[in-house]
Amino acid sequence: MNIAITGATGFLGKRFAQWAIREGNKIICLVHTPQKATDLIKNGAEIVYGDIRNKEVLSSLMQNAGVCVHLAAHVHNGSHQSFRQVNVDGTENICQTIIQYAPWCRLVHCSSIAALRVNPRYKFLATDYALSKWAADRIVQKYIERYGLQVTFVYPGLIYGPGDKQFLPTLIHYLGKNRVFLVRGGEKSAPLIYIDDLCRLFMKVATDERSVGKHYLGIQEGEIGIHDFIRLLATNAGYRLPSLILPKIPLMGLAIIVEAIYYLFGNKQSPFLSKRAIDIVSINADFPRTRFSNDLGWRAEVSIEEGLKRTLNGY
Repeated sequence: MNIAITGATGFLGKRFAQWAIREGNKIICLVHTPQKATDLIKNGAEIVYGDIRNKEVLSSLMQNAGVCVHLAAHVHNGSHQSFRQVNVDGTENICQTIIQYAPWCRLVHCSSIAALRVNPRYKFLATDYALSKWAADRIVQKYIERYGLQVTFVYPGLIYGPGDKQFLPTLIHYLGKNRVFLVRGGEKSAPLIYIDDLCRLFMKVATDERSVGKHYLGIQEGEIGIHDFIRLLATNAGYRLPSLILPKIPLMGLAIIVEAIYYLFGNKQSPFLSKRAIDIVSINADFPRTRFSNDLGWRAEVSIEEGLKRTLNGY
């Protein structure tokens, strides 16, 4: 199968590209920075250089693809505009390109568990990332309803594994400084997923047309809470276990004020006390499962303990 991949040089995209090639597929990768394409080229990937915001480039990406796995996203620090341009406008560009230039192409849309946790009545409590993924989902749904776009939705949880340069490294950094606190809500059902388990899910939905029109949840179901995960990480990394547990609502209010001050003074760095940080240390997967499918026989196979071991060995 010919698989077009956006975000192929990111943490998830790079790993998924390796899986797709290993399974015998031809991949066409959208690459923004040529220096990051070296390994992809060595492994036989076809490269289209450009940006997800450039529709002309996207038409070249799609012209020979049977399925597009859309993984490109702005995930970490940035302005409201940067999240909007990449995650929302970029997703709409993908949808428009498929409809206009490659109507035979299926779309595998990588959403996020963060989008599932946005409450439309209290959007001010959500992070810019969560809001942008929530809005992107609605863009895709619009193209399904208006133009018949063939789409499969995948909702990954917190992704970790070898090659992760953000999630666990950031936690380890602050654990080393004894600056990690916990927030109520994260006592159970952490929506975690090991990178290779998630890649297997994407391979299944990308290569099986039965996935069209369905939603798949990419998490390791119900092993431990995020508090226990952080404590396990601290133990394995040789750091003191965080013990301070704070209430979420007043802390979130304080984070909103801190972020507003940062934004007012043009500071582009994420503050230590941010909505995203609070969300991560209080996150859980306590939401209904009725909308999600599990008809392809996928389940996460790597335990939290084994996944952490592999990840730390990678560091």
